[in-house]
Amino acid sequence: MIKIEGKKRGKTMVLQEKEKAAIKDLQTQEQTCIKKYGKYSTDAKDPVLKDLFKSLQQKEEQHYNSLQQVLDGKVPSCNCNDSDGKNYEPKATYSPCFSFSMIFSFLAIFHVLQ
Repeated sequence: MIKIEGKKRGKTMVLQEKEKAAIKDLQTQEQTCIKKYGKYSTDAKDPVLKDLFKSLQQKEEQHYNSLQQVLDGKVPSCNCNDSDGKNYEPKATYSPCFSFSMIFSFLAIFHVLQ
C-alpha cells in the first residue's frame, strides 16, 4: 500500500517492494512506448502524423518521469483538468483512402499484438 505522509515542504510516499516492482514494470512499458512513438515519428511522411507521434512520445516521457518521481518518494504534480485532444481537429494531409480512425485502429491493434 502507498502511504502518503504530509510534510511542510511537500508530500512524500513510502512504497512497499511490490509497489516499487510494479512501478518499474510500468516504466519499462513507458520506455517501449517512447521508442515506438519516436520511430513512428521518424518514419512518418505525413507532417500531421509526425507531429502527433512526437507529441505522444513526449507524453510518454512525462509518464516515465512521473513514475520516477513516485519511485523517488515524491508525489508528482499533474494537471487533472487536462483537455489535450478535446478539440483536436487535424487537417487532412494524407490520401483520402485512409482516415485517422483507420490509422488509429491499426496502431491500437499493432500495440496490443506487441
